[in-house]
Amino acid sequence: MNFKIPLLIKKYFFTQKHIPNLKELGSLGLKKEEKRQLLVTLRYAFILFHVIAEKMHKLSKKTSCQLACSILMVSTQELLIHKQPFYHVSQDLKTTLLQARLQWLLKPALAFLKDLPSLDLILQNVQKTLSDENVLHHLLQETPSLDFKVFFSHPPLWLRIDNPDALRMIHSELIIQESASPLNAVLLKYSTPETETLFQRGYISYQDIASQSLIEAIDKIEQPIHVIDACAAPGGKATALMKRWSTSHFTLTDNDEIRLDGMNANINRVFQNNSHEAKILNHDWTTATLDEKADFILVDAPCSGTGVIRRHPDILWNKTVVDLIKSSNIQKKILQNASSCLKSRGYLLYSTCSLSSIENDEVVKDFLSNNLDFKTEPFTLSRGVRTSYGIQIIPSNEQDGLYYCLLRKN
Repeated sequence: MNFKIPLLIKKYFFTQKHIPNLKELGSLGLKKEEKRQLLVTLRYAFILFHVIAEKMHKLSKKTSCQLACSILMVSTQELLIHKQPFYHVSQDLKTTLLQARLQWLLKPALAFLKDLPSLDLILQNVQKTLSDENVLHHLLQETPSLDFKVFFSHPPLWLRIDNPDALRMIHSELIIQESASPLNAVLLKYSTPETETLFQRGYISYQDIASQSLIEAIDKIEQPIHVIDACAAPGGKATALMKRWSTSHFTLTDNDEIRLDGMNANINRVFQNNSHEAKILNHDWTTATLDEKADFILVDAPCSGTGVIRRHPDILWNKTVVDLIKSSNIQKKILQNASSCLKSRGYLLYSTCSLSSIENDEVVKDFLSNNLDFKTEPFTLSRGVRTSYGIQIIPSNEQDGLYYCLLRKN
């Protein structure tokens, strides 16, 4: 174990409470194996810290011992997740504790590691002891059928096929599953340099099947003249809509200039700088509407991200039920202001990557109670369960969690 790894765990988990992005990760000067150690430990940090806090609570509650906890988190991960031999882990632990001048911890730490239960038992115990304000506790209370283990599994790798030639360029042994029409999606075992080349050439996009289900939700809608994507960055759903409705005029908005730049780059990648009818605006829907009228509006609202926790495990370190309520208040403002731009008989698709009814059905319910000229419109998806107002896609080994609700103006 490189002593730098527990120092980085301490930095990201205890202090900054976020997971480094690819750019930040690349600046750390880590070798491939060290990157794996860091990222996997952070992915499982929520449960690793829980088991350490349970068994060694006096240690874990001391601010001065955050480094000791970080070292133990790496060692526990190496045993439980990476399945390293106990001898190798114990030798690494001994060396690292010596570097940290924490030799006193070696004996209790080894005893702790020898007595570790299985990962399944740890997950069961964590689930039983979640606090009421914890987002996972709230989600499991709302949807008892949720598989707790899924939140700590590796997310699936779906491709959106943007050019039909891409399929013959992907090795068949990499493909686990292909989607049915109207989706053009492929589930891969892993990415390769070849798939990365296809991505850069605009032949494919990395987009989960739950996000791609947007196309199913709008499948029966006649191609609109004018489309507004209210929260468009980073452009995954926007480019899918632009591919689907190639002759429509698009207005794409977001309130973050950096994210808008990223979306513009994404659009240029997908369309390879060919002409596309899109106006890109920096706009904050929480404070104002636009002087435009559209036949179709997508409100893919900012949310807690509880449907994609596997991709952003730091959500578990930072979010509580209070944050869900705060998000829903923002979503209500965005939905209200965006809806004022919809023409009569137009459609509005509301979506989030949340699993909580606070951000989903309750937002729609509030909107409908204040906008009697709107009603829900029936639609179908090949995955998900119906709710009072929409369809909730439940995260599994094959998909992320998303919510969709289709509305229509009288």
